[in-house]
Amino acid sequence: MVWNTYFAYVESRLRYGIMFCGGDGKSIPIFQLQKKVIKLITRTHKHKSCRPIFRKFKILMLVSLYIFEILCFLKTYKWNLKHNSEIHVHNSRRKQDLHIQQCNTVMYQKSVINMCIKLFNKLPMQIKQVHKYKSFKKEVKTFPVHNAFYTIEEIFAI
Repeated sequence: MVWNTYFAYVESRLRYGIMFCGGDGKSIPIFQLQKKVIKLITRTHKHKSCRPIFRKFKILMLVSLYIFEILCFLKTYKWNLKHNSEIHVHNSRRKQDLHIQQCNTVMYQKSVINMCIKLFNKLPMQIKQVHKYKSFKKEVKTFPVHNAFYTIEEIFAI
C-alpha cells in the first residue's frame, strides 16, 4: 500500500517534464526530497545511504528515472539517427554506436537528442541490440536500478 502511494504521488510528479530538466544541476533539491521520502517510508536513519534501498525495492532514483525516460524516448522516436558504421567504413569498436553530430553550441550539447545519443552509446551491447520496445524498456529499467546512479556523470564514467 505504501509503495503504491509512493509511485502514485511521488514518482508520477518526478516523471513530469523530467526529459527537459532531469539532467540539470537544479534538480538536486528534488532528488534530495525523493531520498527523504524513501527514508521516511522505510524508516531509515537520515545519515544512511539510500542506494541499497533503491536497489532492494527496484525504485528509480531521479537520475536513473531521467536515463530511463530519455532512452525510451530515443527508442520510440529514432527518426533519422545514423550509426557510426553508416558514416564511415572503418571497422571500429564503436561502429554500432549512434553517431553524435558535431556542434559548437552549448545549447545543442545539452539538448535532449544529444543526451539521448550519448546515453544510448553508454549502454551495454546486449541492451542496444534489443529491437522490441517492451523488451528494451524492461532492460533499460534494470540497468539504472542495478547501478543506482546518483549523478549523470556516473554513467559516463562507466
